[in-house]
Amino acid sequence: MVSECWPPNYLDVNSVDYAVKGTLQERIYRFPIRDVNYLKERLIVEWRHFDHSVVNGAVNQWLERLYRCIREKGRHFEHQI
Repeated sequence: MVSECWPPNYLDVNSVDYAVKGTLQERIYRFPIRDVNYLKERLIVEWRHFDHSVVNGAVNQWLERLYRCIREKGRHFEHQI
């Protein structure tokens, strides 16, 4: 099965993960993280104020990426987008 060959960080089809993670990281790490509890607090606060249009935009691109992945038979295609 082709999907078993894809690494978990396969950027071409995991754009939602990268969009959300990158945006949250930028916001969370604006301040030094003192400990795990503070990190948890920052995650909760930032998620409450998170602009969910980032998620919606990434999800909307996801279907097109999946179709492209099928057309390219699993080869990388990020450079074509």
